[in-house]
Amino acid sequence: MKKNHFELKNYVMATGVFILAVIAGILIFFECVQRAVQVNSQNTLKINVQRQSEHLRTILDINYQYLNEIASAMGKSEELFSEENKEQLISIYERQTWRGLLLLIRMEMHTTTME
Repeated sequence: MKKNHFELKNYVMATGVFILAVIAGILIFFECVQRAVQVNSQNTLKINVQRQSEHLRTILDINYQYLNEIASAMGKSEELFSEENKEQLISIYERQTWRGLLLLIRMEMHTTTME
């Protein structure tokens, strides 16, 4: 009887140690997976923000060059506020979505002040 009791106690102890080891292994595994997911998410987010920032700078550069060319062409005339220049500005205004451009400029200014 004592031998059966001792074997049963060893069996229960071994089963308990096994279950604790499995639980510890699962917890360690999930902790490692969580860290890997967090690092990958941060890297993906960082890359996306860098791409979007570069895209925004490219768009602003293109729009700045476009506006700079318009200003250069207007500056060549003798009178800055001539009828020809006014008509050109009106036609440009009607063709462009300036709200979007101004929003982009405000966003870029806000981004650069935060850096």
